[in-house]
Amino acid sequence: MSDPFRLALHQTAPVRFAPERNVQEAARRVSAVDADLHLFPELSLTGYDLGGRAREFALPEDGAPPTLPGVEVPHGAVAHGTPFAAPDGRLFNGLGVARGGRWVHRVRKVHLPTYGGFDEGRIFAPGRRAPEPVEIAGWRVAFLICEDLWHPILSWFAAIRGADLIVCAAAPPGRGIHGPEGGPRYASAESWRVLASAIARQYGLPVAVCMRVGIEGAFLYAGGSFAVGATGERIALASESDPETLSLTFDRDELHRARRPFSHLRDADPAWVHAELGRVLGLPDGAGG
Repeated sequence: MSDPFRLALHQTAPVRFAPERNVQEAARRVSAVDADLHLFPELSLTGYDLGGRAREFALPEDGAPPTLPGVEVPHGAVAHGTPFAAPDGRLFNGLGVARGGRWVHRVRKVHLPTYGGFDEGRIFAPGRRAPEPVEIAGWRVAFLICEDLWHPILSWFAAIRGADLIVCAAAPPGRGIHGPEGGPRYASAESWRVLASAIARQYGLPVAVCMRVGIEGAFLYAGGSFAVGATGERIALASESDPETLSLTFDRDELHRARRPFSHLRDADPAWVHAELGRVLGLPDGAGG
């Protein structure tokens, strides 16, 4: 049995084209709370709407993470959202997990939205790897980036690979005015929470989503970072307009209790999925498994 896992969701308002300022803000927030993992929003080091300047602010994938001035995280890790430049020159919307002055895990966003004002596919290349959980403080943590949470196959991959926790760095703008009084300010916020709850209930693991706030170009970002427990109930919710840090603790016993009534993970059959995909793709008999 491992110790409880401590997660800090740092909902920030990154300043576009100002990585030094955003690093200083990250350092301030990390120094204020003790956690096994500090998670920041999508593209938290650079701002989201980078357009043709994305390459100017991209970090080399084979380089070192930014140094948080005056801060040491001896036992924890810090996950930054940043553009990455691959050795072959391609740019990726990425998330880097830093510990001890080096990247211990890097993620490339798979699904790049090109709807509703988004144009990521013009700037970035798509990632081509499903999530592989990385061990942090004895827990296996799977990382997703914004749109990728909306594609169930990625959460399925995380779960069958033994994830104890799914975290998502996101930067969605507010979309649609919510109707009922007392509900979230944007209709899109409820969709995020329902989606995360369904994933948690299906696989018996917590899901935490770190959003951003603020105005950048044409976007007003929705905030409302949140987490749901392993049975799908909401356990934390941040402001819809202001920077905020949510400090959360997850217990492994909760995972065991959530999974006890069900067998969804046990019954998952990747070999069957492989065979069916072969048929969908029209591969010769046997090529799909």
